[in-house]
Order: sequence, then structure tokens, then C-alpha cells
Amino acid sequence: MLVGTMLYTDALIDLIEEAYSELWENATKLEGKLDFKPSDSNRTPMEMLVECSTVPGFLAPTIRNRELASMEGDHSYPELKTIEACRAHFESVKGDLYDAIKSFPQDKLKDKIETPWGTFTWMSFMAYAYWNPMYHVGQLGYIQLMHGDTSY
Repeated sequence: MLVGTMLYTDALIDLIEEAYSELWENATKLEGKLDFKPSDSNRTPMEMLVECSTVPGFLAPTIRNRELASMEGDHSYPELKTIEACRAHFESVKGDLYDAIKSFPQDKLKDKIETPWGTFTWMSFMAYAYWNPMYHVGQLGYIQLMHGDTSY
């Protein structure tokens, strides 16, 4: 599918790169506050960063194989305790995600995938790699605001 003169998948990869750039920038502004929890039911900024850095590893095989990857097994990442560790992990897996996105057949973007979270077109499902970090960029920005930082 073309978006202007660009393939959707190429545009999506550019958006993902921008989203993660903003994520790391906002996270850096929370250095020293990465374990903050507004309430017991909330996650910490570090937990959000771990999620964002590890989700591409799940998305890549799902997109490549056009079926939901297994969610079995251990999904803890005790080695991811810093912003830099999360960023390094993301950098190590993003190439596989981007390859899966780029190789996805353009004529299948509107086909559907069934997930535990609902039914999505592949176009929408792949966009999770963009909107999930952007969602957390907003959460981190709000936490920054709670601590008096309005530079988000």
C-alpha cells in the first residue's frame, strides 16, 4: 500500500524509529525516577521501557510467519535494569522487526490476524510497534510533569 510516494511499511519503520527516539529521550529525563509508581496498580517507567524494548522480539516472528508467535515461556528480562540496557536490547532486535515489516506482502496488509486482544488487520497489528512506544512516551511525559519537568 502506498502512502504518498512511500510504501506503508517503509513509512511505518520511519515512525517506529521516531517513537523510540522520543521514548529514550523522555526516559533519560526521568533518570533517578525510573522506579516511580503513582500507585500500586501502575507500572514503573523502567517496566515500561523493558516492555517497549522486548516487544519487537515478539512482533518480528509474528509478522514474518503471519501467525501469532508463542507466548509461552519466561518473559522476564532481569538484565534490563537501565535505559541503556533497554536501548541496547531494542537495537539488537529492531533489525529483525524491520526486515519482517519490509518483507510483508503489501497485498496482505488488510488481511486479518486473530489475537487474544481482538481481530486486527496486519496493517494495524504492525503499527503496534509504533503506537506502543508512543503511548509510553505520553506516560513518561506525564510522570515528568508530576515531578515538575515541563520539557517533555
